[in-house]
Amino acid sequence: MAPDHLDVYIIGAGGFAREVLELIRDINKARSGCDGGNPTRLGGADDHFNVVGFLDKDSENWGRSLNGVKILGDESLLMECENKFGVALGIGNPRVKRTIVERLQTIENICFPNFIHPSVIVGSNNTFGVGNVITAGNIITCNVEVKNHAMINLACTVGHDCVIDNYVVISPGVNISGYCQIGEGAYLGTGSSLLENRKIGDWAIVGGSALVNKDVPRGVTVVGVPAKPLPV
Repeated sequence: MAPDHLDVYIIGAGGFAREVLELIRDINKARSGCDGGNPTRLGGADDHFNVVGFLDKDSENWGRSLNGVKILGDESLLMECENKFGVALGIGNPRVKRTIVERLQTIENICFPNFIHPSVIVGSNNTFGVGNVITAGNIITCNVEVKNHAMINLACTVGHDCVIDNYVVISPGVNISGYCQIGEGAYLGTGSSLLENRKIGDWAIVGGSALVNKDVPRGVTVVGVPAKPLPV
């Protein structure tokens, strides 16, 4: 395979894994100039990705095809790879993502590229770690730090000077105002909004459509407008 190409395996075989496949296909189209794609707006995706297949722990799924790509087996197949290869996490659960990454990161020749849709608007002075999946229609303004293995789903906005920590999951349509800090493994539900300078603690959950006007402590679930903790 050419040096500017990278074999990629998608972990998972559910709905989001299929969305990751479509994301990678869109990146490839943009790089090749197909369908009006602009190869200069890849948001840091430096490689033309060759999707080898899906990997899933459920043996009953092995051999099936999803959107034209086979489920090859489980993660043990990665141990057989002799050349450099990439992994894309098609998983929407933060704790499961962390477990998978901790298990895979010791494998020789593995890498975790960022997969950023060509339509994403990325401003200046932003930094990205590794393994982030950012789907179509997002806006990331300026001076934003996205650490490692975060997922930003469709049509979100991330304001200036925000920090998004490892394994964060941001669901579709979330609006994050400037200076917010999203802790490790936090989950922001669909359509939720954060006012400026709010802190979401590690492994906290913000319910769908919630409006966060106060900091959310570690591990706490908040819902509603304004967002309040669920009763214990």
